[in-house]
Amino acid sequence: FVVAQDRREELCHSCLTPLTKPLRCSRCKYAVYCGGQCQAQAWKSEGHKAECAAIQKAPKTPTGTMLLIVKLMDRWRDKG
Repeated sequence: FVVAQDRREELCHSCLTPLTKPLRCSRCKYAVYCGGQCQAQAWKSEGHKAECAAIQKAPKTPTGTMLLIVKLMDRWRDKG
């Protein structure tokens, strides 16, 4: 899943918990998490590694649809 643009600063990008003390990805500065455990899980198994690289290369902030496509392509490649 991908958090909707208008809620991306309000919800953890891994577990969708409302954020109180957000932990932002230090690389892309886009994804936010409720803690280190969710951040690590997102990097390892939820496709943020590929998403993060795409965000850093993008000339502007990608849309939710673009991020979803990146995640789907990453999963498809892994199962290839």
